[in-house]
Amino acid sequence: MILRMRLLGCSLAAATIWTSSASAHTRTLSYSTWREKGDALDVTVKAPWIEFERAMPGLAGTRLSDVQSTPDVAGRVDHYLRDHLSAVHGSKNCASSTSTLRAVTDEGTLVGSWKVVCEKTGTLELITDLFFDAAPSHVHVARFEGSAGVPGPMEKIMVAADRTWMPRGGPPASRGRAGFMGFLRVGLEHILTGYDHLLFLAGLVLLGLTWGRLAGLVTGFTAAHSLSLAAATLGWVRTEGTGVESLIGFSIAIVALESFAGMGFRAIALTATGIVATGALVSIFGGSPLPAVAWVGMILFALSYFALAPHSASHGTARHEAGRTPDLLGGRDARDGGRSAAQWLVVFMFGLIHGFGFAGALLSARLEGGDILPALLGFNVGVELGQIGVLLALVLIYKAASKIEPMRRHVGYACASVVLAWGLFWFWSRLAA
Repeated sequence: MILRMRLLGCSLAAATIWTSSASAHTRTLSYSTWREKGDALDVTVKAPWIEFERAMPGLAGTRLSDVQSTPDVAGRVDHYLRDHLSAVHGSKNCASSTSTLRAVTDEGTLVGSWKVVCEKTGTLELITDLFFDAAPSHVHVARFEGSAGVPGPMEKIMVAADRTWMPRGGPPASRGRAGFMGFLRVGLEHILTGYDHLLFLAGLVLLGLTWGRLAGLVTGFTAAHSLSLAAATLGWVRTEGTGVESLIGFSIAIVALESFAGMGFRAIALTATGIVATGALVSIFGGSPLPAVAWVGMILFALSYFALAPHSASHGTARHEAGRTPDLLGGRDARDGGRSAAQWLVVFMFGLIHGFGFAGALLSARLEGGDILPALLGFNVGVELGQIGVLLALVLIYKAASKIEPMRRHVGYACASVVLAWGLFWFWSRLAA
């Protein structure tokens, strides 16, 4: 018991130190729109501020809200944008004007706008090197809107291996809409680099459920985030970006606490919930993007969930007294019927929140008309394919680790500690941002 508690403390401390020097990374996407007006192109770029901090180390610690009021920072960002996102006519670089920068603090993004002057006829090639050096998996979605008489808007998904696009004068294969397959790729990239969503899946695996119950939870999570993704993308529901991202961190912490409670450490779950509740009271009076009623709801939900709901104490205690982490996918079954329903409803609710987080990628692309449905379907399929692959990998890795005798007793506790630390870190850091 003492050894396990020490391991828990060390795991939490190590994860906390790691997270204190790391940034939450919910997506690695940027967007640009190129509007043709005579011999000029109006360029608008939108990207998460965290990407600028990674690509430009000298910006570390600079707040997004300070960019416009700090000439030196604004100048460096301006040069970075125009140096790494350019237009070429023939073999000549098109001249560009100084950009105007605008911070969208509630989304954590920076918008840059400038003009590019190119000849209207002939080949036009767009080249992006934005963020690829710091984030090789970065995805850039470019949109080209031609002048009158030119077919409707065209899109291109640009990645490190494909950084150029010829929307005018190039071969037909290089033009057209991103469509279903293009956004399937974006969805796949989004889930594979969305570490918060991946950690939520890891938390579900750590619950040590049967295959049937794990599949049921994942199905509920998938159905929920598909619904909220569609609702937000189609404009039926509008959400506040910072609040959604912080609630995603909250969901990760809760699923980690559920794992602890199932292992017989309900005291840890209640203590961590109390910490969240105390911090919530401070945030309510100190200013928070979440309204007071949302804080009250989270506190009541967490306390009720862990203190009042039946927690299969007999199963958790039995595993705890056996002195080892439960075998993955070999434990709690039909005897936990009431708990199973509660878990499914909670995971479904969290799935709705994660879906609103996914929607940010599509909303930023500013899709129109007939572009919305194929993009929505492609993005969702890409997310699901990535999610299935990651889930299977997590199950196999965790099951293999649980069979190694020195790790068998403690792997569940250590992994749950890391998931909990990340969840709490993202929850508070996103609120602070």
